[in-house]
Amino acid sequence: MLELKDICVKSGNFTLKGVNLEIFEGETHVLLGPSGAGKTTLLETIAGFRKPSLGKILFNGKDISSLEVHKRDIGYLPQNSLLFPHLNVYENIIYSLRSKKIDIEKEKKYLDILYRQTKIEHLLKRDVKNLSGGEKQRVALVRALASKPKILLLDEPFSALNETLRKDLWILLKNLQKRFKFTSLMVTHFLQEAFVLGDRISVVIEGKILQSSKREEIWQRPQKKEVAEYFGIKNIFDISVYKKGSKSVVKNEILGEFEIENLKEKFSFCAIRSEYIKILQSREDLKKGYIVLEGEVKDSVDLGRERLLFFVPKNFDKVIEVKTFDFTSLKDIKIALPIDKIFFLN
Repeated sequence: MLELKDICVKSGNFTLKGVNLEIFEGETHVLLGPSGAGKTTLLETIAGFRKPSLGKILFNGKDISSLEVHKRDIGYLPQNSLLFPHLNVYENIIYSLRSKKIDIEKEKKYLDILYRQTKIEHLLKRDVKNLSGGEKQRVALVRALASKPKILLLDEPFSALNETLRKDLWILLKNLQKRFKFTSLMVTHFLQEAFVLGDRISVVIEGKILQSSKREEIWQRPQKKEVAEYFGIKNIFDISVYKKGSKSVVKNEILGEFEIENLKEKFSFCAIRSEYIKILQSREDLKKGYIVLEGEVKDSVDLGRERLLFFVPKNFDKVIEVKTFDFTSLKDIKIALPIDKIFFLN
């Protein structure tokens, strides 16, 4: 297991502040966040290219914070493949084995499996300047895995590729990870990439990890307003919370008051995803558990299979986004927000 304890790193005017993180053996952990958030700086610190000003990096309990790069047993796959132009594909791949004095003959069976899995057998004698972008990244991935590193670091390695190639390499990486069970830490700013590849995800914004959770948990229940906004959630409401017996009462000027069981923390916001909001038919009668609002559809956007409505509640100017499969003309409507789909934020 890789563990970061209170890591601080200064890079010009930017500072990573008190980063704590655990990466478990055999998992793919993704650092997700906008450009300039500090994801690459953190990755480079783990690799040994940068030194932390404070804190420790532990690998299986051993402090590697001051260990030289080549002694960390870490594979690294950067955004640009950085293949050596004077070496052919095969020579690029075995370079790391030679530098670590690994017996290439003993690893031949493992390397042959890597070549087949990544479909580069026919490229081994080719000059790297004659490779396509996708081929270069596959070769770079094999080179990073060739020495069987204890952990593989990936710094947005597929971001320069077109969507089709990128998705092909997602599948390849997942298959390789399943087969060889290596541990990996990946940087990306693509939400889809993070949720396809990550077993766990840490959201990094302005030099801090705001949330670190399992993939499903972080998607369903973001904990911070900044995380929800980064995920594109627009329906966020200021709230006050007070106790009423064993229950908590949540209050907002638009939503009114509603009760929640077991709301242990004092939250400042609540939110709901647009796809969970229901458009009421004229005579539809809802049971308890919904907040019903009347209002007007001010605009809409066709998303292909569905439609995004911009709904404004009566007597308010806040826009609430609603996703629907109804492509008929909608104007004055009622919407229903299921209370059990509302989540709470700080």
